[in-house]
This record gives sequence, C-alpha cells and structure tokens, in this order.
Amino acid sequence: MATSTGPKPQLSIHRGWALYAGPVNQNRAHHHHAHQIAWSLDTDLVAVGEQGAVRGPGYVACSAAVRRVEPVVWLQTIYITPEIEGAQWCVERAGGSLSALTLHEAMQLSAILSVSPGPNAANGEAASDPEPIEADARLTKVLRHLEESLDKPLRAHEVAKWVGISPSRFLHWFTDTLGLPFRPYVRWLRLQAAVRSLAQGGNLTEAAHFAGFADSAHLSRTFVSAFGITPNALASVVIPVSDVGFPMQQIVQALNAEPVARIDFGKQQV
Repeated sequence: MATSTGPKPQLSIHRGWALYAGPVNQNRAHHHHAHQIAWSLDTDLVAVGEQGAVRGPGYVACSAAVRRVEPVVWLQTIYITPEIEGAQWCVERAGGSLSALTLHEAMQLSAILSVSPGPNAANGEAASDPEPIEADARLTKVLRHLEESLDKPLRAHEVAKWVGISPSRFLHWFTDTLGLPFRPYVRWLRLQAAVRSLAQGGNLTEAAHFAGFADSAHLSRTFVSAFGITPNALASVVIPVSDVGFPMQQIVQALNAEPVARIDFGKQQV
C-alpha cells in the first residue's frame, strides 16, 4: 500500500478506457468486461490464468481470460472496453488469454502513458486533462443531453428522434464520431458519474442513484465488470475523470517495440 509520504493510488477514467496506478491486494480468480494491459518497472507481475501463471514486467489479458493477480506494491494497468475500435488487437496480443510483456515493452508504456509515479519516485505529475473533443453542433447537443439525463433510462432510438435523425443512421454516426458505440458510451458515462459522486464523499447508494443505476448492487456489478475491483476499494484513490479517447496506435507501437513519444493529454487529440 502507498504510505502517507508516497504517491496515492489513482484511477484515471476516460472515454471507453481507464488507467489505474497503485497497489494490488489479495484477489480471487476473475474476469471482467475490459481487456487489460498491466506493467511495473519495480518488480515482476504474476497473473495466474486457467493455463498456468504468466510472470514478467507486465502482461496483456483479454476480457474473457480468467485470472488472479498476485499482490504487488505498485503497478500501472490499462482497462480497455472491447467496443473500442482496434481493441481486437488486445485479444491477439494476449493469445486469446494471457501473455507476458518484456521489460522493454513495460518501459515503452511507462514512457508514453503514466498517471502517477511508482513508489520509488520522489516526484511526478498525473497526466493533465485533455482539451474538449472537437464536435459538430449535433454531437455537442447529444453529449450534453446524455450527461444531463443519466438519472433516467437512455435509449438510442429516443435520442436519435430527439436529435432529428433515424435510429440506424444515429448509431453509425455516433460510433464513427466517438469511436465507441452508444450503449458502452452511456455505461461509461454512468460509471464516471458514479465515481465522481464517490470521489466527492457520496456513499454507494447515492452514487448509484446519481448515475442512473438501478441500485447499489447494480453499480457494484457494473464496476467489477469494468475494473475487476469493487467501488469500496476506491476509498483512498485519487480519481480524475476526462473524455480523452484511447491512444490505440501509440500503445500498439509500444508493444511492437517501436519507439514512441510520451503522450501529452493536454495538447494532443488521441
């Protein structure tokens, strides 16, 4: 666990993906909705799957892979929803289950995408919030409507009618514009809203109501499906939320051992 003088764990939630930096405590075998890329420059990670253990500076796990991760003082891990364009690459890189990363790959990931320093670092800053997504007037209208309506059911055909286009065209347009289909995007908006509520001191029931989940149990199930941990585990975690897209191209380059530059979230659209 991070000490009072060390960095605090951080879960940075974005559009269709998230980045966690912090400790991993005891956990049971599990699988969840997101693909996962985890790494550490301080120690080897051990992920135990159905076909045995994978050990190394990091690992890639596809969403269907059942695994248990050995406790570790500090790691960084990316959660990627399968709906993101190009996410099938994660399944291939993981060999359909789990695969280890090399030290060079872990160093590449740390060089381009880090939310927080490791436990041995003296200083460091989290990635800054991105600039707003450039969008046409309709998209701006739709996104504002979704964010303001999370306390009620959100159906694609109703939103399409509200914005004045056919449901089929709306779904294609939404996915093409944001890179994430409507329902997963709404689910992530709800998770972001719930996390905001929890970060501001709300309890699980209040967070579920605020974000439009049926109840706290529904929120917990969705949260575990997305992150593999319960909302209660976030009590001491710093939680910034933004709408930056996932830098798939840079991550693929990093894990193909091609040199890439660190991403500046505040200035670059990814």
